[in-house]
Amino acid sequence: MSPPVLLGCAKTHLTPPLGTPLAGYPTPGRVAEWVADPLYARVLVFSQGDLRAVLAVMDWVVVQVRERDLIAREIEAATGIPAAQMLIGAIQTHSGPQTQRVWGWGEQNQAYLEESIPKIVAAVEKALGNLEPVSFGVGSGRCDAGVNRREITEDGRVVLGVNPFGAYDSEVILWRFDTERGTKATLVNYGAHPTSRGDDRGISRDWPGVAVDFIEEATGGFAIFVNGVVGDVAPRCTVRSPLGMQEVGTVVGREAMRVFAGICCEREVPLGVLSRELHLPLAPLMPAEEAQARLGEIDREVTWGLEAARRAHYQAVLEEWERGEMQTTRPWLQVLLRLGEAALVPFPGEHFAEIGLRIKQRSPFPYTITASTMNGHEAYFPTREALARGGYEREIAAALGPYMFAEGIDDFLVAENLRLLRELRAS
Repeated sequence: MSPPVLLGCAKTHLTPPLGTPLAGYPTPGRVAEWVADPLYARVLVFSQGDLRAVLAVMDWVVVQVRERDLIAREIEAATGIPAAQMLIGAIQTHSGPQTQRVWGWGEQNQAYLEESIPKIVAAVEKALGNLEPVSFGVGSGRCDAGVNRREITEDGRVVLGVNPFGAYDSEVILWRFDTERGTKATLVNYGAHPTSRGDDRGISRDWPGVAVDFIEEATGGFAIFVNGVVGDVAPRCTVRSPLGMQEVGTVVGREAMRVFAGICCEREVPLGVLSRELHLPLAPLMPAEEAQARLGEIDREVTWGLEAARRAHYQAVLEEWERGEMQTTRPWLQVLLRLGEAALVPFPGEHFAEIGLRIKQRSPFPYTITASTMNGHEAYFPTREALARGGYEREIAAALGPYMFAEGIDDFLVAENLRLLRELRAS
């Protein structure tokens, strides 16, 4: 007989001040002019026997690897929970502060991050303080709140738009935690870019905030959102506006509550965490001569957008050649979480729908979440077919450093995560 799972939950305000530069779009001078809805850090702390784990999700665009590790170390110092047993991510709202280091998209807001980390640690400590036994249940449904966004034009180019025959993950997964008093917490997972609001100047959680508020009002408990496959998936909304935000969030929230009503919770469920270092394969560095030639073609006056990112990328490539120590892989700590028949698989970036669907198809867990922008952010993880065709997701990789991921990054991620899921299942 398994000891009971204990759960604690907490949230803390992370709404930045007006005038804060906003993330997600390469729009010069886009700063917050009003608060459409507040931002939070939401935390779940799990405990069973001697095992404890943390799931923390911020209402940010991303959490970079450096910040993930810093937050995890601070939590470990305050609570004793090992950093390797933490999943720390973001909902990926494009109407939050600039927490990302990305060339051409504005500067990372270091001051805001430094102010936020103690608040996140305090939320984890608060969650630890309200640990109590829970029963757990999981269920899933379907909705069409997302749509593949890699539109193929008549002349064969790929643009950001709507691809009605492209892959996306329509599954809504719900984790439900009950006590004798009622529902303590709900975790909801769905995959679509939180860009339904558009690039206005309001601070907002975008459609995930609408879905979370809907669920909290319906259940009377705490709710947390985990983003799913978003790499090539846009929100399916009538218009990019606050109305579109309400539209998408309400569709997901209603389907989540339909699933919620059919979930049966059980007391005896195993909790598991598996941490392993993966080495993500990198493509060979661009030849120095090619980087130098391309650098000479770019206007030095451009300071925003993809052209600015490309200039910084080519310069970084030349610096790598001068340094003379070429990288072939990038280390990353993978942390999988398991509760009964449910598993959560984080990705340090935005994986394409086909990658997530392939993992779900062969996962030993009936309910498998593949979570974007969690435990780091390394831009997009495309399929090899998408790499060959190109498009925005391929081009934006130049905004984060001199190296690109290898052509077979999709197969690597599928194979490695399935291997770890099977190991977690057997443990």
